[in-house]
Order: sequence, then structure tokens, then C-alpha cells
Amino acid sequence: MKNTVKMKADSNVVRGEFGRGILAQATRAFHRVRAVIERKKAIRHLNSLSDRMLRDIGVERYQIHELVRARGTLTQLAAQPAHQPTNQPDAAAGLRRAA
Repeated sequence: MKNTVKMKADSNVVRGEFGRGILAQATRAFHRVRAVIERKKAIRHLNSLSDRMLRDIGVERYQIHELVRARGTLTQLAAQPAHQPTNQPDAAAGLRRAA
């Protein structure tokens, strides 16, 4: 085999395989840490909003952690519409009915 290195006990290891594995693990670890930081940033931002602003976007304060866990970062939260109840087509219609 051309791309192998002879190791003791006649085992062959593809050259660079060990290095690629470490690099892949480091990359995955970096992305996991970055995702945790982004989720914490999203939670901090949502917690800084007033209760009224949270209601406007269809979220109660107790739902913040679950929402961020399910949807991810602030960018992903903004891209995905909040779940609307089936009996109310939009939040403004619900407020008009309540008034």
C-alpha cells in the first residue's frame, strides 16, 4: 500500500488519518461550544425583553428556555414564525376579540 505507515505488530494506518480525526473532533467541539454560547445569548436577550414585548411575539417568559432549546439561536428564532393557536389567525386578531 502506497499511503500507509508500517506500525509494530504489522498493523497499517493510513497516513494522516489520526490527524484528520483530531481536527474533526476539535472542529465539532468548537461548534458545540459556539452553539452553547449562542443559545445563552438568545436566552439573555429574550429575558431582557418586557413581558408585553414577549407576548407580542407569542412567547411567555416561562417558555424562553424551551423555545431556545427547540429553535436555537436568535437568527434561527427570527427566521421561524412562532406557533400560533389554530383558533386565532394572528395575535392582533386575538387582541381585537378580547377588547
